[in-house]
Formats: sequence, C-alpha cells, structure tokens
Amino acid sequence: MGGQPACPSLQSARGEGQQGKALPRASFVYGAVRAARARHPIKGQPMALRKLSAMVEPREFCYPSNLLTMFRLLLVGPTLYFLARPGRRRAALLCFGAGMLTDAVDGPIARARGEVSRLGKLIDPIADKLLLNGTAIILSRTRGFPWWVTGLLLFRDLGILAAAAVLLRRHSHITTAESAGKLTTALLTAATLLYIADGPRSGKPVLYLALLPFTLSFFQYGRRFLSVMRAQADM
Repeated sequence: MGGQPACPSLQSARGEGQQGKALPRASFVYGAVRAARARHPIKGQPMALRKLSAMVEPREFCYPSNLLTMFRLLLVGPTLYFLARPGRRRAALLCFGAGMLTDAVDGPIARARGEVSRLGKLIDPIADKLLLNGTAIILSRTRGFPWWVTGLLLFRDLGILAAAAVLLRRHSHITTAESAGKLTTALLTAATLLYIADGPRSGKPVLYLALLPFTLSFFQYGRRFLSVMRAQADM
C-alpha cells in the first residue's frame, strides 16, 4: 500500500474524515509557488519565457536524461575551443563524440524511465543545434567543410527555432524532432566526426548523403508547423 507520493503535488483529501487535513508542507509550498508564478509573472519577462516557466517542473532538471542533455550543452564551449586549435584535434574529436553520444542515449533513457519531459523536448534540440552548427562553422574555417552546407544548416535550424518560439508563445506547444531530422542528425554527426579526424576525403561522401534527409526535414518541419497552427486556429 502507498506511502507518500514520489513527487510533490497538491492532493485531494482521502475519505470523509480527511477533508480538512492540512497538505504536506512541501506539497503546499510547491503548489503555491507554481500558482503564484503563473498568476504574477515577472514584469518585462517575454511571453514565451512566462509560459515555459509555468510548464517546466523543477524536478525535470534532475532527470538523468536531462542531465545528459545539459552535459552536452556544457561540451559546446570546449569542443569549439579545441577545434579552433590545430594541435588539439584529438581533444575536439573526444568532446564532440561524447556530446553526440549523449544525444543518442538521452531519449531512450527518458522513455525507459517514463521521464519524457517538456524540459527535455526544449533543451535537446537546442543542444544539438549549438554543437552541430558551431562545429560546422569552425570546420568550414579550418577543415574544408563546405560553407554553403553550413549556411543551409544555420538557415534551417534558425527557422526551426523561430517556428518553435512562435508555437510556444501562442499555443504552449513544444515541437519534437521528425524522423528525417533524426536521420539528418545521425548522418551529420558521422560526417562531422570524419571531417575532424580526416578532413574532406572521408567526410564529404557522408556529408552529401546527409543532404537527402536534410532536404526532406525542411518539408516535414514546415508541414508540422502549419498543421499545428491550423489545428489551433480551428479550436
């Protein structure tokens, strides 16, 4: 039979004799803080941030999957630092590989533990885009990565982030990656690792292969954005 629930939340009283009992202190404080935050947002705070702060629960920051994603965010700086220094290629390869490894495992861990969260849906694509796009810019300067591909990456990802911000602002909706987007990330990761290790000789064939799902992802994300906007407009 149950003890205290694992997560603090406001509970309904159990049984006729418990209607007037006080809620546990932690549950009361947690619920009161969330309610106050929703009713009285900080002045000058953007609408998207207001909605986000009301949607994300503090416990989500402790989920193992989200900790891995936040670790990937922390690896962006060291990866770009080492990439910009010719003698630190091995360190750059290690940092980038470790960062993208966390991308491969954080989703399955979240699903296996039943901890798919709004925070994870938000920071996972941001971490991917910062790491991949930042690496592409440095590689374009130092390892022959095509600038036109880097430009396409930046154009697509800035568009995705802008559309996601619109959905969050208007409808409190957080988008997730499409199948073509996931395949694009996997192939771009492989191509980037090869560019870091061996340059265009090994990286270019895989990079051109990645452009196929990359192009498809343009249409998938655009279609999803339009369908969500139309569905909300009809409600």
